[in-house]
Amino acid sequence: MHILTLENIINNVNRMIACKDFSYGYVFYECPNCDHYHISGLSCHSRFCASCGKIYRERCANEIAKKCLNVPHRQFVFSIAEELRINFRLYRNLYHELFKAVDDVFVYLIQGKSKIAKNDDRELGYISFLHTFGRDLKFNPHIHVLMAERIIDNDLKFKKYDYFNFESLGKAFMNQLLKRIYHYLKENTSKYELVKFSRLRNYLYKQLKDGFYTYGPKLKNNTKVSIKNITRYIARYAGHPAMSESRIINVNYDNHTITYYYDPHEDDGLEKNQKQGRQYVTESVFKFIKKLIILFP
Repeated sequence: MHILTLENIINNVNRMIACKDFSYGYVFYECPNCDHYHISGLSCHSRFCASCGKIYRERCANEIAKKCLNVPHRQFVFSIAEELRINFRLYRNLYHELFKAVDDVFVYLIQGKSKIAKNDDRELGYISFLHTFGRDLKFNPHIHVLMAERIIDNDLKFKKYDYFNFESLGKAFMNQLLKRIYHYLKENTSKYELVKFSRLRNYLYKQLKDGFYTYGPKLKNNTKVSIKNITRYIARYAGHPAMSESRIINVNYDNHTITYYYDPHEDDGLEKNQKQGRQYVTESVFKFIKKLIILFP
């Protein structure tokens, strides 16, 4: 069991504060042909750092884009019930179970009860990304998937596959994830926690008849260039810091408040007159910091 510790938080915060601070070391570059020079402070190499995290996700996006096939792709989103979020905060190893639950769903989708599909070991090609927060900084673990609309078998033969039953996906995802969380808690927590989760699991089955939220519309543009662009977008989206410095409007050191903005996810794809519009938040810096440190890996 891994629970976020104060030591982890302090270590990450100190690394970010020291990032490119010349007092901790620097690299000096000098042109051999003129008097020009450049001094660069040492980076912290933390994915949580607004500066170093950008470099990480750019490299990640480029590497992933190289692996994509020149075939139509689509992007899926797998979200969990709000009631489950506390479990992922307390037990960070559940992120692994979240990835595995998505894998389970796609294996079930392709192979199901078909003996032929199982014997052929048919598989979908996809890349999964973990994202742990919403634009408003709420803790919200979910998985983004970039999938090629093809299946491959033991003979390395490709076959088109572009129909997905979202009702079936949502139900399968809920079943697999709840089953995996139950087994994880059974092996790593107390009987009390297991009983409490069992009650929650029964409640979710009654309330969510269609399963957990899944979304995966066809991409309008499926050229090789657009596939690389959507790959970079997803990788950057999944890897960017929870709060970029450009979104922070003001910090009031006298009142200990911070003001920032976000654009609601619900506005995506809507007409201008239907959008909620940019949202501005002013809150205590301590509340703001609490939201951020929850997201430390």
